[in-house]
Amino acid sequence: MSIKERVAFMLWERRFSRKFHEFCRENNVVAINQHYVGDTAFSINRVRLKSDGHIPFILSFHGSDLTHLISSGEKDLEQWRRLLSHIDKIVVCSNDLKDRVTTLLGEKLDIQVIFNGLDAANFAGFARSTEPASERIVLNVAKFEKYKGQDVLIEAFKRIANEFSDVKLFLVGADGKELPYLKQLADRSEIAGRVFFFPNTPHRKVAEFFRKASIFVLPSRQEAFGIVLLEAGAFRVPVVASSVGGIPEIITNGENGILVSPDDPNELAHSIRSLLKTPSTATELGDSLHRHVLSNFTWTSAYEKYVAILDHH
Repeated sequence: MSIKERVAFMLWERRFSRKFHEFCRENNVVAINQHYVGDTAFSINRVRLKSDGHIPFILSFHGSDLTHLISSGEKDLEQWRRLLSHIDKIVVCSNDLKDRVTTLLGEKLDIQVIFNGLDAANFAGFARSTEPASERIVLNVAKFEKYKGQDVLIEAFKRIANEFSDVKLFLVGADGKELPYLKQLADRSEIAGRVFFFPNTPHRKVAEFFRKASIFVLPSRQEAFGIVLLEAGAFRVPVVASSVGGIPEIITNGENGILVSPDDPNELAHSIRSLLKTPSTATELGDSLHRHVLSNFTWTSAYEKYVAILDHH
């Protein structure tokens, strides 16, 4: 950063500090909680330490933010370690992510796991249609990136396509650099015309895809949590997912879903086939996941845990 850029940043932070303190006083702010942690945490921490009284600062990691830090140099990581050692509380959305944060940034950090939640009834209410689906759909909802494993799902679908000629594959998610390759992978095979892509679908409309789905598949190579699994549960959709990251903290194999090895299209195809062949098992798993989500993954539960953090300060 040049001298000119440093001066400009210092002037900006001074203005931000004034506005920040005014906002905190006017709104009786009792804590600051930054989700998806980024470099702005440094400015927020410097500014809040200048305020009258101590405003607790909570940082909540969700996975993609840690991926960004992993690409940082050791000098930057050391700055993060110093910052995090003075933060009031660090929150992560899974035990797997907690292990990854401590490995990268320090074993002595004060970290608490608070699972993400879902207002299942509200999300299910986004689906307008109540008509039963006229076709069987294998659904994936994820950003089109390599770590989400949609290429493995397409390869698995190839293995069952002839056996289940009535089944279609729907891939829904935010646009990503893997999308052109995935389209080529689908188009140059016998499943062309049975794989459908829905990039950049608004979140409210995603619910309609879950309502129509017969099976939801999340073949990720890496997944800090997987809130889409909760969304599948809201609609009682049976799940097949990779046994990676925080996914096993939501899905128990054979109890409320099926877990498979990542990067194994044969195992994935076998699990999808088993649910298509035994609808009764699929229904049981979907119902079990629905009950599990309603009992353990609500925003009310997450809220209560965050309030408990403040009660200790």
